[in-house]
Amino acid sequence: MRYQLSISGVHFEQLQQHLFPGDGKEAVAVALCGRYNSGELTKLMVHQLELIPHNECERGGDFIHWKTQRIIPLLEKAGKYGMGILKIHSHPNGYYDRFSEVDDESDALLFPSVFGWTEDNEPHLSAIMLPDGKIISRAFFADHSFQMVDKVVIAGDVISIWEPSIDPILIDDFGKRTAQAFGEGTYNILRNLTIGVVGCSGTGSIVVEQLARYGIKKLILVDNDTVEFKNLNRIINATSSDAQNNRLKVDVLAQAIDEMGLGTSIEPYPYNLYDSNETLLKLAGCDVVFGCMDSVDGRHVLNQLATFFLLPYIDVGVRLVSDGKGNISSIIGSVNYLQPGKSSLLSRGLYDLEDLKSAGAYRKNPLEFSELVKHAYFKDVAVNRPAVISVNMGYASLAVNELLNRLHPYRGDTPKHYAQVMMNLSEMYLQNFPETDFKVDHFLGKDVGKGSSTSVFLNLPELSATNQ
Repeated sequence: MRYQLSISGVHFEQLQQHLFPGDGKEAVAVALCGRYNSGELTKLMVHQLELIPHNECERGGDFIHWKTQRIIPLLEKAGKYGMGILKIHSHPNGYYDRFSEVDDESDALLFPSVFGWTEDNEPHLSAIMLPDGKIISRAFFADHSFQMVDKVVIAGDVISIWEPSIDPILIDDFGKRTAQAFGEGTYNILRNLTIGVVGCSGTGSIVVEQLARYGIKKLILVDNDTVEFKNLNRIINATSSDAQNNRLKVDVLAQAIDEMGLGTSIEPYPYNLYDSNETLLKLAGCDVVFGCMDSVDGRHVLNQLATFFLLPYIDVGVRLVSDGKGNISSIIGSVNYLQPGKSSLLSRGLYDLEDLKSAGAYRKNPLEFSELVKHAYFKDVAVNRPAVISVNMGYASLAVNELLNRLHPYRGDTPKHYAQVMMNLSEMYLQNFPETDFKVDHFLGKDVGKGSSTSVFLNLPELSATNQ
């Protein structure tokens, strides 16, 4: 079993400010965490913080003593909803990049009580934050044993990943150019990433191609559609034979990546997101997800998933508008980087609730939907928009470069200035918008890091009803 701790950028900043107030003394915080368990990976995701006030602690440069009354409400919630507890403290002087004997004694006193409150056998976490922000963590079990956490991920303006148990990868000829451009550390991260790509057609197939050639460890591909002759103009590696045989897009891409022989493993999932909670949970175990879909409801459920399970989410949207005479009047699209606890696709205005309602009605019954639109019961939804490969390649490249900028900030200013990158090919300009230009989605923000702890999966009753 592998263990992971995930923290949103919002919570990470709060922790960093509290744990390092500038006085050179240790500080401590406790968090309520949602859970994810795939059978291979157990992930705890910070949902709610309790910052233990400095004036309620006895603090020194290498020790801290604190009273635990403040965390009782968190323990009650953990027991009620099957959630986890994280204790995290600082090593402000950097003397220890590991757990000290004092830490061992402190954890040995705390965690038996935590298990007493939760009355389950699921692990809880202890962690250290170092002055540079790096976090080291270990999982505690009901039998009082513990194991070092394999990975810590911060899903913020920058995607920070620490994997203490991973040895540096020997860089072969295939990886030399990537390492030269982005550094050996970033190359090692890429080689250990699992990325989900939802939508494997025009932009999605190109995103997949690029990620495989960057040496990503594993790709989870999701698309329930088959190759048709009409989309051979834009799906990378698709052939006339694939269209003739009605092959699934995910299978075509999986075969192409396998034949590259570059070491990327593929798991294809030929399902609609609303029809398979198994597929959604597989995506929840990824490090990053890309959304390459036209459908409003698909983008919405992926934004929900990314929030509940603390996933950095890169959304690619392209719109080619026809003039009604067989030509294209405008080409515009955007790449949106979304992080848990901040703005969402909905709060950015990429769609509204009426769009979402219409998209759901179309998905459930396309024939009936067209009649309802005629009678103004629903908005129309764009179906079978025109698309061509040169356009899609441009936007797909923007998306992959945005991932690289979040892992290894290479632009002159900070990544937070690129929450949305919009490219208008009709008028030939590129414009970026910072996170501060968008409204925080406070409603969705209540679900940050909840994982599987809610009675209704992702708070979307439609998913529970569909998958019964």
